[in-house]
Amino acid sequence: MRSLVAYGDGPWAPTVDPAAVARLCDLDEPEILVGWTIEELPWLATMPPGRVTSTMAGYRLARAVAAGVVQVRSTPISAMPGLLERELRPDVAVVSGRQAGTGFVFGPSVGWAHAAARFARRGVVVDLRPGLPAYDAPPIPGEILAVVEGPAVSLSASGRSATAEEVAIGATVADLIPPGATLELGVGTVCDAAAAALSVGVRIRSGMVTDALVRLHRRGLLLDRAETTFAWGGDGLAALSAAGRLRVVPSDQSHDIDRLAGFEQFTAVNSALEVGLDGAVNVEVLDGRPVSGIGGHADFCAAAARSDGGVSIVALTATRRGRSAIVPAVEKVSTPAADVHLVVTEHGVADLRGADAAERRRRLAAVAAPEFRDQLAAT
Repeated sequence: MRSLVAYGDGPWAPTVDPAAVARLCDLDEPEILVGWTIEELPWLATMPPGRVTSTMAGYRLARAVAAGVVQVRSTPISAMPGLLERELRPDVAVVSGRQAGTGFVFGPSVGWAHAAARFARRGVVVDLRPGLPAYDAPPIPGEILAVVEGPAVSLSASGRSATAEEVAIGATVADLIPPGATLELGVGTVCDAAAAALSVGVRIRSGMVTDALVRLHRRGLLLDRAETTFAWGGDGLAALSAAGRLRVVPSDQSHDIDRLAGFEQFTAVNSALEVGLDGAVNVEVLDGRPVSGIGGHADFCAAAARSDGGVSIVALTATRRGRSAIVPAVEKVSTPAADVHLVVTEHGVADLRGADAAERRRRLAAVAAPEFRDQLAAT
């Protein structure tokens, strides 16, 4: 059976060539497991089909997925530690980090790399990235087999500016968040726009944070030390962590559904590719093409749906590339309808709580783009 090398994912993840890892660890053409890939991986161009699997398609993997080089196994982040302990247990984990005293600690990305390092049969290769900021992050567990130096990182703000529609959606979402809520904000401009429009204090327990967290802190709206498993931003975000206002934790903690559901008023704000008239959400596939992975979407929605006073919010623009984002039925169910409370577009809020199937369809069609409403109503 081939050996397995698991690469940590997220911002400033390891980029070392698997061939180098194989030489250092005496492995013979190992299979490779990757996740959320943000930077280009030059070594993908030399990989034959069948050796690389990703738990989250999209971003920099799109071409490799389309070419058949990378196989997609979209997996909820909450499920990864268990899989890494059993059927996906790696021989070697490759993680990015920095030296701290006589050992090594993670940088801004921990995710499931912590579990991969804990369960790796042989041990861990640490990819030292010059310029990796010093976040409040856990030590890298496991036996360190080798240390390599990767390319330098460049701290920069993530994302693009929000459109007028996204700003409007963000303002609507912000009005739905109760004071003192424990809040998760998903990836994307709509979620950042919601953070920018907030006027009440919140606690952050999220899968990823951006520079939007810095702006929350500066406005006095961050009620305690934030927790995340991925941090993607500039110097201000790193400084916030250095000041003890942000901690980066393993995904075992950040995506633990039972733990999150235990917070009163746990509120999840996430976006989507499309929402069906039943309330089900697709964040993964369009026209048969993998666009992204399920990530933590289902985890956070499920936790919010079970929290005492919690709210599960899905916010998106009503159209995507000229097509309605509210559809009769989603192409793939990433998050079930039962775990979605509110759907927000620039045309309003569809409150699905307590509504029967017919009423859910009516309410969702009402927040679709006007030019698609008659067609949706007729389905």
